[in-house]
Amino acid sequence: LAEYIGQAVRGGTGDDGLIQRFVLLVCPDISGTWRDVDRWPDNEAKNKAFKVFEHLDNLDPVVIGCEQDIDLDGNPDVVPYLRLAPGALELFQEWRLDLEVRLRGGDLHPALENHFAKYRKLIPGLALIIHLADGGTGPVSENAVLKALSWAEYLETHAFRAYGAISQ
Repeated sequence: LAEYIGQAVRGGTGDDGLIQRFVLLVCPDISGTWRDVDRWPDNEAKNKAFKVFEHLDNLDPVVIGCEQDIDLDGNPDVVPYLRLAPGALELFQEWRLDLEVRLRGGDLHPALENHFAKYRKLIPGLALIIHLADGGTGPVSENAVLKALSWAEYLETHAFRAYGAISQ
């Protein structure tokens, strides 16, 4: 990974923009000590995750309150969608204003600027997934946006680690 990121940062053929699309990138913490852990998987957590996946797979756009545009012939157009609730939209817009200022501030390496620019889509996408996974319906909640922003803050620390020396 370090070699690939290095090529992306140095430009040339390795600078294809692919690495910046890995917005959920995390770097493992490797300690100086190691110990073998042999335990049964957490079945309760596994079953809870499977229930969430099943719930998301079986969503009915009408039941969860999706909106859908109508084309000129009066037929449903494209894909149903959920908007952000007013408070959630305000949180997102506040965060995005800060992001846009940071992206234009000249303090970030261009590769990191490109990486963090992808967060414009990451935050609402995560908020939607969180909202639906938590059983939400209707507009995406403030709570879901707050969770997405917290996750992005965590992911940002890992992006700085992954990009290494260039991020200093």
